[in-house]
Amino acid sequence: MKMSNFKRLHIVSVLSEFLKGIRRVILPAIIAYYIGGKSEQAFFEFEYSKLIIIVCLGISILYGLYRYYTFKYKIEKNGIHIKKGIFIKSDTYISKEKIKSFERSRAVIPRIFGLEQMRIKVEGIEDNNPMINLIAISREEAMNIQGELFEDSLKHSVKKSELPPASISLSKKSIFLSALTSNNLIPACITVIVIYYQFNAYLNERIGVPTIELLKDSSLVSIFSWISVVILSAWVLSIVQTIIRFGSFSLSLSDGRINITQGIFEKKEMMIKIEDIRAIKIEENIFRQLFGFACIYLESSSGTEGKAGVSTILHPFLKVNDIPLFLHSFSLPSPSLIPMHKLPSISKYRYVVRNTIIGCAIGITLAVFLQCKISLILPFVILYFFWGYLSYKDAAYGFFDSHFLLRYRHLHKKTIIFNRKHIETIYFYQSNMQRRSKVLSIKLTILSNISKKKFKLADISDAHKKIIHDWYRKK
Repeated sequence: MKMSNFKRLHIVSVLSEFLKGIRRVILPAIIAYYIGGKSEQAFFEFEYSKLIIIVCLGISILYGLYRYYTFKYKIEKNGIHIKKGIFIKSDTYISKEKIKSFERSRAVIPRIFGLEQMRIKVEGIEDNNPMINLIAISREEAMNIQGELFEDSLKHSVKKSELPPASISLSKKSIFLSALTSNNLIPACITVIVIYYQFNAYLNERIGVPTIELLKDSSLVSIFSWISVVILSAWVLSIVQTIIRFGSFSLSLSDGRINITQGIFEKKEMMIKIEDIRAIKIEENIFRQLFGFACIYLESSSGTEGKAGVSTILHPFLKVNDIPLFLHSFSLPSPSLIPMHKLPSISKYRYVVRNTIIGCAIGITLAVFLQCKISLILPFVILYFFWGYLSYKDAAYGFFDSHFLLRYRHLHKKTIIFNRKHIETIYFYQSNMQRRSKVLSIKLTILSNISKKKFKLADISDAHKKIIHDWYRKK
């Protein structure tokens, strides 16, 4: 379908901007309330904070109206044409070749009106702003844009016979297990602690939660009990967040692109071209590794939701033993095909000693700060000694044909597979201590989304430096 005239977004886009304004105002409103409400001589009185909220929401509505009347777009044969602005007018034309991927999402409010949001990832426009954000268009319009901008280019770039179709969906059980072992626990703990710190007096009055002053004078058993309640609350919060995010998760491969659909309240659909994938990251966090599961990420020039440095989740919860077959079915390289080199034995000493020193430093700092016995150091020394050994044991690297592999552990075990043609640089560096031990460190950089990402591994054998260099020169 050819669209000859410029079009505006739906009028509901004004409401979408207003709702975004509400989200932006919530945190400043809380801060203004506590600054103005708790301090007698505060700069912001509570009445002024109300005025600030009203002004911010008014600005959101005005911005929504401004965007609605000034933003126009037209889909042409070979690209998209965009006009926007009043005083400083912008007239931009973007060809199909510059468009990398798209993401379609359907939030609750736009879905009521049969609308959705479409984000189009474009390579290198507007000072590294890679997104065309159509925040309120009809479903039919989104499908027409997808057909005009993506379907034709994919037909010419990839033959159907080269990449066999594949599809997968997560069961409710897998989504729940993924939520139980997700990485959201620490951020959720921080959220719960901040809420408790700000509202502990109110919670004490309403439901009997002890205030911070009462906890200071409580027994160790009571303190431990309430810490357990905080952790449990955070765990429940992280489970709910993960289920909402990955509900109805499905994955499919067709015509050289990977299509990802996920979300309960806000349905998201994302398309990533196989040719745009820069690296594949397999992450086994400390919870999932105990049960033999991992999460698979994609590092691509398409990125996720327009955020620099954010990886795209290809599969949130997969058995480690099933990873080779899964990657093969989506025409992606598997770590099982790449012969790996372990670190030399001298590196074991370096990993263990470095981590043990860190454990000693943390233990001594806590002992001095908390005025505890020096014996507090021992658990940290043992923990970091063991962690150093695990980091050495898991570390590996290898290369085969056009792919390079790095495996390392910080908190989680990570395996990254790079495509040689997408590696920006391979950098070796060596300290005086490493030179005496005949080891060195390697760092690889790739261009993921609109930023460069770096991956490092310390203390590989310096005998492999020339071999890796020669392998990379074949690029």
